[in-house]
Amino acid sequence: FSSRFFLFFSLLSPIFTLISQHASGLQVEVFEGAESVQLPCRVKVSESDGSTAVWDQDDLRIPTVHVRQPDGDYLRDQNRRYEGRTAMMEDALRTGDLSLTLRRPSFTDSGTFTCTVRRLGEELHQEAVELQVKGQCCSFSECSTCWKVFRTALCS
Repeated sequence: FSSRFFLFFSLLSPIFTLISQHASGLQVEVFEGAESVQLPCRVKVSESDGSTAVWDQDDLRIPTVHVRQPDGDYLRDQNRRYEGRTAMMEDALRTGDLSLTLRRPSFTDSGTFTCTVRRLGEELHQEAVELQVKGQCCSFSECSTCWKVFRTALCS
């Protein structure tokens, strides 16, 4: 393979994200080293307006990833692994777009994230998003392996 191909792959892979729908919910795939990845969660405005949105990852001892309340983010109970790496749009509860942006995703972030909307203790909506953070090829000698991974991700 030419060095031009390797440069092309190196530039593409950090921003490559694949979102697919499965019977068990949404699956998001991203390569490690990406600047960020977005975990989608959209609900009816009638459910989100005035509610609290909670993103959890149940595999963790402290499962809270991000909490958005009507008056802003509540991150006091956030798992330290996600400190400074999560964000939601300012108007998320008013628009129903509760998508979570996770900065600098790493392989250890892989797992099931749950977006839950609650109002006055009542659960109004819940959906799961499976995040798979894939390793990235690091050297020129791994180019053929990189191509197989890249092609499989694009074509499957």
